[in-house]
Amino acid sequence: CSGLKKITPFNNVESIGMIAFFNCSSLEEITFGDKLTSIEDNAFNNCKTLKSITIKSITPPNIMGSLGKTKATIYVPADAVEAYKSAEGWNKMNIAPIAE
Repeated sequence: CSGLKKITPFNNVESIGMIAFFNCSSLEEITFGDKLTSIEDNAFNNCKTLKSITIKSITPPNIMGSLGKTKATIYVPADAVEAYKSAEGWNKMNIAPIAE
């Protein structure tokens, strides 16, 4: 996936597997719908250009491990920002509301 820059929308995805986007070196942004419930270890490892991950789920998905050293901003529904900021695995990430 070295040429992949943007994935939107992934509306029906419920789970992201381990190292699913590993080494997607050009990936800049990705959007998931409100069905996402879990993200496995290092799903975004070595995605050095990843700037934004949008997750439309009100409930923070369970993170099994880490997202893989991503510095991407995580955009979530405005009324879910505090839930993400306090959820395990999400509390060290840069969480921001989705721009309406």
